[in-house]
Amino acid sequence: PRSLVEQPPHTTLVDVVGTHALIGQYAFGASPRHPFLRAILRSVRHAKLNPDWALIPKSWDGSSDDDKTVHYTTGPALVTRVFVEGGFLHRVSLLFPPMSGP
Repeated sequence: PRSLVEQPPHTTLVDVVGTHALIGQYAFGASPRHPFLRAILRSVRHAKLNPDWALIPKSWDGSSDDDKTVHYTTGPALVTRVFVEGGFLHRVSLLFPPMSGP
């Protein structure tokens, strides 16, 4: 069974991007042509054309892992990488849920 609790980020994300937290990408709010969203789309394309750039961690047995592939080519690992490496730390506001719940 799968856990609903997020697993710690892979060491690839920690070592290369320098972060321990992932940015969820299930909801966005931005003005048209926002540079952060444009950078994400550009990076999704780049990950498709250059799989080595995507930094998809290999499984311990060397097999492919579809969850990691999704995370690192279109998911939260890619969005987090764009946020950190793209210089958006002080240009984009992240929204956090209230501590008391929904």
